[in-house]
Amino acid sequence: MKKTNLIWGIVCLVLAAILEVLNLVLPPDSMIFYVGEQNMRWVPVVVLTITGIVLLFTARKKADS
Repeated sequence: MKKTNLIWGIVCLVLAAILEVLNLVLPPDSMIFYVGEQNMRWVPVVVLTITGIVLLFTARKKADS
């Protein structure tokens, strides 16, 4: 098992969960992530979630080989 991928996968998923809770709790103008001219606060959550899942699967896949 590749422990580095496991640890960083968990860290990414925890950060994504924290950002999602902040997105739901805080008012819309308090967290800003612009893509072009629009505030898309969900983009970092999606990117961190996908990255965390990929890291967890690669950590597991290394154990099989």
